[in-house]
Amino acid sequence: YYLLVVYYGWTKRRIKKVERLFYTIPISYALITATFAVAANLIGPVEWTCWIKPPEYFVDGAEPTPIQSQFKSIQWIALFIPVWICMIYVSIIFTNLYKKMRALEIKMERYDPGINPSTMPIRIDGGERRSIGMEDSVNQRGAATSTHSTAKNSQRIAVQGMLYVLAFYLTYLFPTITSITLITAGKA
Repeated sequence: YYLLVVYYGWTKRRIKKVERLFYTIPISYALITATFAVAANLIGPVEWTCWIKPPEYFVDGAEPTPIQSQFKSIQWIALFIPVWICMIYVSIIFTNLYKKMRALEIKMERYDPGINPSTMPIRIDGGERRSIGMEDSVNQRGAATSTHSTAKNSQRIAVQGMLYVLAFYLTYLFPTITSITLITAGKA
């Protein structure tokens, strides 16, 4: 969404045309992987959740099917690889947003050195123009002004992006480390 609206300048109408994809792709992926795991009898306890690990691994003398014996690869294909690809992609998106906003600020400062980039209005939701900061207000002429904030919009985008991506990384860092450790120790 941010990439399309802020970086590419898409309008609200144009976003509405592809909004369905924002929901369809992740929900479809979740349903397909979950249905496959249930159909292949791959659901069982894993160290940090109930997930892809065949129950046959917990019953003495039970033989796993050929698909079940590949559960380690399926874990990586179904979760870890897509998640880390998404994290890298989101990191790139926020880096590009920061660079774009910073370039706009530099361009504005070049034409008017007295301009405060923190009051620079940007387009949000395809047409509404307002500043990013929470302390921003709009003056009588409709121009955004900032009363307490001196941070530039690029810095705000950088902080927002870093916090979002950091939460993403921290959520999956430890499960990934656990999985790698178990695979290398031969316990997975």
